[in-house]
Amino acid sequence: MRDHRAGYAQTLAVLARAKAAVAEKHANEAAAEAAAAAAAGLPPPPAVARTPLITKTSLMLGLGETHDEVEHHCMYEATFGVKASSVVG
Repeated sequence: MRDHRAGYAQTLAVLARAKAAVAEKHANEAAAEAAAAAAAGLPPPPAVARTPLITKTSLMLGLGETHDEVEHHCMYEATFGVKASSVVG
């Protein structure tokens, strides 16, 4: 259930922060693995593909929105790195 106090911009900002946190976690893991290998006198481990966080949001239609508003929503989502969206109408 959505918190009625959360606005659209706040929701997208949370998604962006979550993606950034996961990317930072992956970078820290890779650095720790490289440091452990160096401490053991081993070559650095090969780069490991880590799955990025896939963010999703949704849009409910039929509440009086205009075509331009829907288009703006889709473009705005992309600037925050949202990869999946469901549209309900």
